[in-house]
Parts: sequence; C-alpha cells; structure tokens
Amino acid sequence: MINDYLKKADPWPYPVPHFEEHAQVWHSRRFITWLLRAGAEARFGALLNSGTQAQARWTLLLEEQGIEVVRSPSTLERPLPKVLTEHRGDHFNRKLFLLDGLDTICDTANESELASFWATLDGQRSQIKQMATWVVFNISQAKTLYNALKFAPRLMSTLDRVCWVWSASERSKSEDHYLCEHPKHKLIFNLFAQASAYQSQSRHQVLSRIFRSGYMKPSPKADALWRWAYRLWRGEVRDPTAARFGQQGVTEPLADTISAEDALWALKSRFEAATPARVEQWKDRAMGSAQAWQVNGQESLSLSEEAQDLQDLQADFEQLRAWAEDYPSPTDQVAVVPNYEILVKLEQSLGKISAKNQLLKGQITEWLTKAYAQHEFLDRCIQVNQTLSKDLQVWPELRFIAHERLIDLALFKQDYYQARQQVEALELLELDLHSPLFEVRYLLAKAKVLGALDPSKGHTIAEQAQALSERFGFNKPKI
Repeated sequence: MINDYLKKADPWPYPVPHFEEHAQVWHSRRFITWLLRAGAEARFGALLNSGTQAQARWTLLLEEQGIEVVRSPSTLERPLPKVLTEHRGDHFNRKLFLLDGLDTICDTANESELASFWATLDGQRSQIKQMATWVVFNISQAKTLYNALKFAPRLMSTLDRVCWVWSASERSKSEDHYLCEHPKHKLIFNLFAQASAYQSQSRHQVLSRIFRSGYMKPSPKADALWRWAYRLWRGEVRDPTAARFGQQGVTEPLADTISAEDALWALKSRFEAATPARVEQWKDRAMGSAQAWQVNGQESLSLSEEAQDLQDLQADFEQLRAWAEDYPSPTDQVAVVPNYEILVKLEQSLGKISAKNQLLKGQITEWLTKAYAQHEFLDRCIQVNQTLSKDLQVWPELRFIAHERLIDLALFKQDYYQARQQVEALELLELDLHSPLFEVRYLLAKAKVLGALDPSKGHTIAEQAQALSERFGFNKPKI
C-alpha cells in the first residue's frame, strides 16, 4: 500500500510506554553532551519549554551531570544581568547562566520597550559569546521567541543549539500561531510555535515532526486533528486484541470530519492500527486528495498544476513509476524501464517541480536511482541523489534519505572516504531534525560504514542504535 520511500520520508514512532518522559531526557542529554565538549569555547543556546515543570526537569538533568545552573533574571533596566557580565570562565567551566524573565518582559512591555530591550541584548552579544561562558535563554512562549528573532536578529543568528523540553499537561493557554524564520533553527522553532498554539489548526507535516520529536500528547483543548492523530497513534498497542480507535464501528461510514488529506495521512502513518475494513474506508476517502497517487497506483501523479513542460512529461513519469513500483501500465502491458535518454530528460526536469510537490521530487529521485541502476549507470545514480541532498528547498527528511542512499552507493564502490563524508552530512541533518528516530537512522548508517572497516566498532554502534530504537518505537513492538 505505502512504499518504503514514503514510510521513510514521514515516519511516526510506534507507541511505547513513557514516550514523553524519554523524549525530555533525550533532548536534554544531547544538549548536555554539547555543553560538556565546550572546553574554553562559548556556548549560547535556547531552552524552549512548556513551563516550570519542564524547566525543573531540565535543570535536574543538567545538575546530575555536574553543571551548575544559575538562574539570572533579565529586566528592562538591565537586560544582561551583572553576574553574567562579571563572569570569567576557564577551560573547566561548568557554570551555566539561564537568562530568566524574558516571557514576563514580553507580556508586560510595550512595543518600544521590547525593541529597546532586545536591541540592548543584540548589542551585547559579544559578552554573551565570550570565552568559557555558557548562556541559555529560557523561553516558554512562542511570542517571546518571535520577538527575539524580530528585534535581535544578529544575536539570534549566533545561536548555537536549541533544546526543547515539553509537557502538554502544563500548557493552560494556547497562543497565537507565530511563524519563526531562522537560517539554522527554523524547523524546531516552528514546531515549538505550533505546539504553543495548540488550538490553532494544525498541519499534517508539522504534527508528524512534533510526534517524531517525542511530544505527541496534545493539551486537553488541542485542535481536533491533533487529538484524532494522538488517539490513532495510541490505538495500536494499548490493547491489541480488543476494539480500539480505527476499529470501532468499522461497518459505519467514516466521519465527515475526516478529510481526504487526513485519511491519506492516516494510511501513511498508522494503517497497521486499524482493521482492513477501516483501511479500505481510508483509501476510499483518500481518493479525493490530489496526492492520492501515494496510495493508489491507478491514480495519476499530481502534475496538473506544474509547468507545462513538466506536464508534457507525464507519460514518461508514469512509465517510470509503473516500472519502479511494479504497477500495471496505463496500457495494461508489462511496464518496461525507460531508456537512458528518457531518464536523463526526467532527471533534468526535477529542478522545475514546485515546492508544494517536494515529496514527489524525492519519490521520483528514488525511481530514477532504481532505473539508472538497472541500466548499470552508477555515476548517474550518485548524481541524481547528490542533487537532491544539496537542494535546501526540499524537506530535510528527503535530503536525509538521499544521503542514506549515497552511503549505500559509496560502500558499493568501496569509496570509504565518500561514505564517511555522507555520514558527517547525516549527523548535521539529524541535529536539525531533533528526532530520536532520525538519530537511530544516523547511528545505523554510521554502523554500516564503520562496520565495513572495523566490524567490532560497527557492532558497538549498532547496539546503541538498537537500544535507542526500543526506547522510542523505531520498529514495531513485538506483541
């Protein structure tokens, strides 16, 4: 029903006990690891959190590792506390200044006062980034983050790391939805903003990313899509033999509130949690989506709103898809792999696919890789994946898959230098995705590369990946 590429592009974790608590620890500990590697370097980060409970848990986890957390209140009169400006750290620094009071200032100050406050911090960024000094902004409101990005862009552009510690149970007020732009941390900033605006209409992709970060539990008054998705996520393992969400009343019509896009999302993410009858109802409903090609080989690829020269290639794209996925061709004949000239023409057209069809671009790249491999053009396999891996306009998840494929190709060629380069690229992407699921995949790729040179090291890293996988539901739990 759903091919492997689509599952890798938008995965959900399987339900496991205490998922949110494990996620809080995971986010905190990788932030701690980064701090403890500082030496005499400056460390400037942001703690995005849900409130006092999350802050207390984060502080406890840091103190367990010997880090002294100093809560330093910031005020309109003195944005940068005196204790911080007088600090002179050394190579063995373990003191972290948690800049507090930012949310209070955001709530009480007027526009001009906010601009002046953040402008002062913007001008003092050299003190924040001074040698052997660790500074973290304590932010529990998306509005505060938005104001920081708006009024102190130079300061926020120097932000090194972000840690997100979240508990839906302590969010009593839903904020307005803020769009946060940042050259490096845009993804995690906007996940935090969406989680803070939990009564606003959610988007499927953003919710999937929130789930992959470990914070799928909605606040009690979250929007209907989030609450529906959470029940869907939980339904599989709570009671595998009894009726559960997606299985109750399977002879009844699907609720009108479930749109074609919702049904498509459920099919891609959680179709194992439902009975075959419910899955068929989802498939029928999903046929109303322009992206129905993802679940039905008889549906045409969504090129109707693309440029005319792309639409002119529709038949060639359909032939490539029919061969790669072993679907019946439009003429009901056995699909054959397109010739080399057609493949090159399709590859050259990929750059013209619009931003709203990013998933299709990634999927076509996968099909082209298979077709070039069939023709034994290994260099073209590498080239088409390198193009996608460097395309900053596509989802980072799609670039991650391209790097995984490039690792396989490099190992096939026994080009271990190139394989290590791709592992390093995966590590940087994994840091941006803030997801334990993608850390598992990064570790598996690293184990594969190191294992080709030193099986013992590869096995050790594979064991780390397995432990993380079990904790965060990377694979389907055994029942």
